[in-house]
Amino acid sequence: DSLVPNALYWLGETHYVQRNYADAAEAFDLVMQGYGNSPKAADSMLKRSMALANLGKTKDACGLLSQLPGRYPSAPAHLKSKADSERQRLGCP
Repeated sequence: DSLVPNALYWLGETHYVQRNYADAAEAFDLVMQGYGNSPKAADSMLKRSMALANLGKTKDACGLLSQLPGRYPSAPAHLKSKADSERQRLGCP
């Protein structure tokens, strides 16, 4: 169904706000892997990186953040800006 990526994204958001970062990262990954062309894919990549950072997986988070602009060049400017802010906050190379 066309609503699956949206549902998975919001499931990830629900886990994220409850500080259940492992399940959030998994839900966001499902969007990225299974629905990489969906409107929620770039958002999911950003939020997965944020969940990973909260799990102490900074290297993985930085890797995703650095890939985001190339993988989703037409992502909204505010999303790219948030990714840049997260990279700076995490001290990514």
